[in-house]
Amino acid sequence: MIPTTLISSGLYFGEKPKSQESKTLQNAKKTFLISKQEVNSDPKTYISNFQKFVKEADSKIDTNKKKFAELKVRFNETCPEKKECTNILAELELDNSNLKSELDTYVLEGNGNWEVFRAELYQDLYKLDLAYNVAKQ
Repeated sequence: MIPTTLISSGLYFGEKPKSQESKTLQNAKKTFLISKQEVNSDPKTYISNFQKFVKEADSKIDTNKKKFAELKVRFNETCPEKKECTNILAELELDNSNLKSELDTYVLEGNGNWEVFRAELYQDLYKLDLAYNVAKQ
């Protein structure tokens, strides 16, 4: 689920060391088990939590669109290498669009897997935000 365009362009900084990644994986597994219990105990809460996640993620993706529009204006005014800046902006927009598509096409199943999906999506949104911060400098 990690956007490959920005990884290949070297815009992602601050990657987690392996030990932290495994800790993240452990947390995702714990969350998965809790989520499975949640499904079995109260399906309404499970669905409500998923819907809340979708709203939050949609909001972050929409915020990215606005930030990218502002960055485009800034690039048009100040970027000395227009083509490079345009390419960077296009990659950011494409990755954001891909995340939106993944969110929109995700199918909720009653097995707790959406918690893992949520963790991966938020990690990708975080990396996209880091790439944005590098690009705006």
